[in-house]
Amino acid sequence: MNRRVSAWRLAGLLLVVTPGVAQEKAPAADPAAGAIITRWLEALGGARKIAQLTTVDYHCQIDFGNGQPPLETEVRADIRAGYRYDYVLPRYGRLTQAFDGRQAWQRNAELGFGQLSAQDHTMNLSALDFRAPAYTFQYFPVQKRLPDETIDGRKLQVVELAAQSGVRAKWFFDPETGLRVRLEADVPGGRMVVECSDFRTVPGIGLKEPFRVKRTLGGRTTLVILRDIIYNEATDRELFTPSRAAMEDDQQVERLMQNNRLLMGQEAMKQVQTRVTRELVEITTSGVKLSATVSQKRPNLMVVERETPGMGPSAEGYNGQVGWAWSELQGSRTLQGAELQQLLGNADLEGPLRLSEQCPLRRMLEEKEDHGRRIVGIAMATLAGPVGNFYFDVNTSDIVRVESFMQAGPDGQLKVTADLSDFRKVDGVRLPFRTIIDNPAMHIITTIESVRHNVPLDDAIFQPRKD
Repeated sequence: MNRRVSAWRLAGLLLVVTPGVAQEKAPAADPAAGAIITRWLEALGGARKIAQLTTVDYHCQIDFGNGQPPLETEVRADIRAGYRYDYVLPRYGRLTQAFDGRQAWQRNAELGFGQLSAQDHTMNLSALDFRAPAYTFQYFPVQKRLPDETIDGRKLQVVELAAQSGVRAKWFFDPETGLRVRLEADVPGGRMVVECSDFRTVPGIGLKEPFRVKRTLGGRTTLVILRDIIYNEATDRELFTPSRAAMEDDQQVERLMQNNRLLMGQEAMKQVQTRVTRELVEITTSGVKLSATVSQKRPNLMVVERETPGMGPSAEGYNGQVGWAWSELQGSRTLQGAELQQLLGNADLEGPLRLSEQCPLRRMLEEKEDHGRRIVGIAMATLAGPVGNFYFDVNTSDIVRVESFMQAGPDGQLKVTADLSDFRKVDGVRLPFRTIIDNPAMHIITTIESVRHNVPLDDAIFQPRKD
């Protein structure tokens, strides 16, 4: 989520630059381009005034264009201390993402605590330099005046800028006000267009800001409506610092997960390109027994082929683009929604080793006795909600139980428990050969008969089956 929030800053509203001496006039080889940028800085309130900013507090509403209600958001940044983003999630309340100069972290009271990924932190860092316009000539040493363009019936002045990194962008300026009203740039994901409007003077500082920012990328539009902006107000450094209890909890989580990764054969798993697993599945609640063959291939190709007595063969898979299912009785169909996500979750060969990456929010659960052994749990979640409770054997570091919930109708959920046992090593990779899945409707026992790694698998076997 925060990648989309930060993108409008990266788009040129608040560019990350290396602070230096603010330049109000252009040293550029193209005087016409430099004059337009200089006029823009003057229209904003002046490069020197922008360069003297030290803190900012934004209150805004962000609509991601996904059919969900807009998120109420507050962004605070101090060039000497760090940044803090506070989002109000529709179901789980406030999500905080912050940086105190050492730790980049995130927390939700219900979902847990965790470190921000390097990518998310890099994007959030853009909030640290709200003074970026003052250093435009340093960040973009090459500027070129292009012919005017008419967009939505309005004739705009156009300047192409090139950064030292090679990044290029086109900026569009209103010739009447001198303000930049549009930006275009090629970024990962396609052509990004940022449109700025509703410019207002910020009380107390005399700088102009766009209170409406629309960003379009890859067919998706994100709309940011600023409600309030406060500059140069003293900030409490504690706002950016995680609590000691949260950090200690996170360190315990990381130790548990690191021990489990080492036990599972993290290094050996890197050598595995394909896996073929043969299983016996017994659904004791209905008396059905079936055999299954699971074929997997990097990066995420997968097919599960089953043979059920009295029902014939069936299969489901993912070919890298489409999830599908087929049975002799029902024919073929395309998998979508929760069915597809569940299949994709099982398709990644290294999925169990990437729990930290996949579940950035975690919290420790109490240690307890279970069938003569001590287990300790971690509640894991994504920004979308809880994933499940993962319980580790205190003595071995194996994940021996996973508790999760599946949707049962519009208002209900069913608890699903998976107990894993009979751990064995195959080519240096530790796997559970017996899994028992329990929910109020079913009791399923899966026993692995064999596992083979690096078996040649043709991509054709992952393609959708024909009726």
